[in-house]
Amino acid sequence: MEKRGMMAEGINMMYRLFMVTVIAFIVFGAGSFVYGYYIDVRDAEAHILARGVVDCLAGDGVLDLRRDVDNMIQGCGIVDIDRAYVGVDVVDVRGREIASFSEGDSGSLWLKDLYGKVVATGNALAGTEGLGEYEPGYYKANYSVVVLDSSGRFDGKMKLEVLVNYADE
Repeated sequence: MEKRGMMAEGINMMYRLFMVTVIAFIVFGAGSFVYGYYIDVRDAEAHILARGVVDCLAGDGVLDLRRDVDNMIQGCGIVDIDRAYVGVDVVDVRGREIASFSEGDSGSLWLKDLYGKVVATGNALAGTEGLGEYEPGYYKANYSVVVLDSSGRFDGKMKLEVLVNYADE
């Protein structure tokens, strides 16, 4: 009789442990949905991409335009054409444009304007609560460089614009 009582107690203990485990999964699962949040790293990715392009084109502070200007960014080998756009405008100290080149999908720049308008006006479009998850990363900066071209060497600025879109994977 004593063995049967111990066996029944063991079965009851397994049932109790199973129920505690199920309840714990429900509580922790609900908590992860309630307290979970979306982390967007596209702005940081755009900043890192911009830094990589600057290091490639003018790593020592000298931008050499005597190279093949049409393939300068592509020569860096760091731009994923499907997800990113990198635009570079080179101007002299007076603001006169010397060269302009880009790589990637420049047509996606309208996305930056769309998301900027939605953020500025609040929830401007119906059903845009989750729209922030698809907001592209954007970074724009000016870098002072020494420019080398066929006319010589002069001080200038490299205006860089980077947009990183979301992946379709």
